[in-house]
Amino acid sequence: MMTDGPSQAYESDAVSSRRPLPGILVAGTVIVGVFVLLALLAPFIAPFDAVEQDIPNKLAAPSAEHWLGTDEVGRDVFSRLIWATRVDLPIGFLAALFPMILGTFLGALAAYFGGWVDFVVTRIAEVVQAFPIYVFLIALIFALGPGVKSILITFTVVSWVLYARLIRGEILRIRTREYVQAAEALGYSHARILTRHLLPNAGRQTLVYFASDIVLALITLAALSYFGLGVQPPTPEWGAMVAAGQRFLRTQWWLSVTPGLVIAALGTGLSLISDGLDEWLKDA
Repeated sequence: MMTDGPSQAYESDAVSSRRPLPGILVAGTVIVGVFVLLALLAPFIAPFDAVEQDIPNKLAAPSAEHWLGTDEVGRDVFSRLIWATRVDLPIGFLAALFPMILGTFLGALAAYFGGWVDFVVTRIAEVVQAFPIYVFLIALIFALGPGVKSILITFTVVSWVLYARLIRGEILRIRTREYVQAAEALGYSHARILTRHLLPNAGRQTLVYFASDIVLALITLAALSYFGLGVQPPTPEWGAMVAAGQRFLRTQWWLSVTPGLVIAALGTGLSLISDGLDEWLKDA
């Protein structure tokens, strides 16, 4: 009996660790992986320079030379879509990553130490949430000026609150678990308890939300660029391409539709990853 118990437990853990990944997680990873490859290989697979103008060949229809035609100044649309992957994908990732880091840090401190730390973090979060999010976002970008740096700073200032609330709630839930109390009784440092015992067990929902937050960041980035507040021309960016093509929607509809479809495809892949992670981690 003494040997069977651990052996059975080990087999059970081994079986659970080998459980298959959800199909939607695999599908989402494949879709996003394609975009990552496009970003990495853009210099080798894009047939034209993304910013090179060819005025005599402007607004050309799709052809064997220009697969998706050319825009209002003769730039190859297909090449700009590929090069824009190197712009939108990193910005969307960082615009969700920085708020996640800040929010996780502040939320963990608030839940673990409580008292005045919790009070200060909670009050700051309430102040940020008191403003309409898009009004606050646009106001900050106007104050800082358009550009990638301003976008990342603005997203971090606005979006950390949800991560802080998520991690705070999870840590408060597991704060009194026996393994946490045992770590405290052994005299482990606060940093070790937070990083080794609390955050790994409280961060699952944060990872799920992070994947979906990248989608929100991409859509918001496209909207800001659409209104001229995001990535500035001539840098290729999907939202800016949608805005530039809307003047020709009746005749050259693909100028706006194709970047819109690209945003939708990447958003679908990230949403599948989010749903797949939620399904895979909830029983872990």
